[in-house]
Amino acid sequence: MHLQLLKNSQGMKSYINIFLTKHIYKIKLKYSVQRLKYAIVSVVVSLFEKIIYKIQIDFR
Repeated sequence: MHLQLLKNSQGMKSYINIFLTKHIYKIKLKYSVQRLKYAIVSVVVSLFEKIIYKIQIDFR
């Protein structure tokens, strides 16, 4: 009986570990996607700022 309980708790631990790992991976993925979006947006914004700056200089 005790051995069975031990096996079950071991299985439960591995299940919990797998569950947590999946969730952590999803969270990390979401976070990295958000960071990627932020990086792309900042690059685009800086490009637009450079273009606008050049246009302003050209029109003076």
